[in-house]
Order: sequence, then structure tokens, then C-alpha cells
Amino acid sequence: MRALVANLLTSAPVRQVVLKSTTRSMNRTILLAIVLGSSVGHAAADNSYDFSGSAFVGDDGVMRIAHRDVHLWGIVIPPTREQCLDYIRPPDCGPRATLALKESINGFVGCRVVDRNIDGSVSAQCFTGYSSFDAGVDLAAYLLNRGWALAAPDASPEYQALERIARHTGLGLWGSPRAVLP
Repeated sequence: MRALVANLLTSAPVRQVVLKSTTRSMNRTILLAIVLGSSVGHAAADNSYDFSGSAFVGDDGVMRIAHRDVHLWGIVIPPTREQCLDYIRPPDCGPRATLALKESINGFVGCRVVDRNIDGSVSAQCFTGYSSFDAGVDLAAYLLNRGWALAAPDASPEYQALERIARHTGLGLWGSPRAVLP
């Protein structure tokens, strides 16, 4: 019976054949397994983020999500020159790195808290464009990949590599114009 349920949950052709079984009790058991398997899978996907919601991005790159101030973990967003996106109305103006972050957000943003800061904000790994089947886009990796952020000293090796690639190819901060230094 366990093998039958396992096959049912992993392959669609088996599902069609088994549901035409001759005994009613077996059909009920299989149907219950499908319902429980579906609900468990969705619950696990929903609980993978500590919080999620619409993101409002400030000029300093700090996002406001679900009544929390969120810094992207593993990166530093340096100040850059202002630019205006005039293809939208009203035009959106701000530092280039912040505009890139705003443009990358697609729907809700889901975050996993990595650290809590003294000022009450959190440092988190955040994703956009996620679904039950896709982890989505890592916002910090997105900014690093396009050269609009620097990898923090304690960042993952992946983030360090993305910064080196952007620097080598002259993207974002590493291209022209350069970051504005304080």
C-alpha cells in the first residue's frame, strides 16, 4: 500500500490508472493521500519565508516590508548618482542602485531573517517572483550581478564571486559613472 501511494504521488500516469481501482476503500485512501500530500507540500513552501509582503524601497536601499525595515543581507549599497526613470509616470528619481532594486521587484518579496540589528531593523535574504515551484530571484545577488552593490566581508562565496564578475566586466559601480564617495 505504501509503495502504491508513493507511486501515486510521484507519477501522473500511475495516478490515472490507480484511481480506476475496483475497491472503494482503496480509492478513498488514495484520495486522502493526495489531499494530505498536496497540503503538506504547500505548507512547507509557505513557511520557508519568515515574512513577506509588498516592498517599499527607500533612497538608502532599505526596504519596508510587513512593517519591518529590511536591509539585504550580505551586501552594501553605496551611494550613487541620481537618475530618473522617465518611461514611467510620474518619473521615479533616486540613486541608481535603489532604482535597480525597485525595478527588480516583481510582486511580493519574501524574506528569511539572518540577523537583527540594534536599531530594530533586520538583515535578511529576500526573494521576489517566487512561487510554490520556484524560489524566485535573490535581490542581493541581482544587485551584485549588475554591479550596483558590494559584497559584505561576511557574505557568502557566491556573493563575493558575483561582485568580482561585475567588477571585471565593468558593470554598474565599476563602469561609468562611478559611485559618489562621501
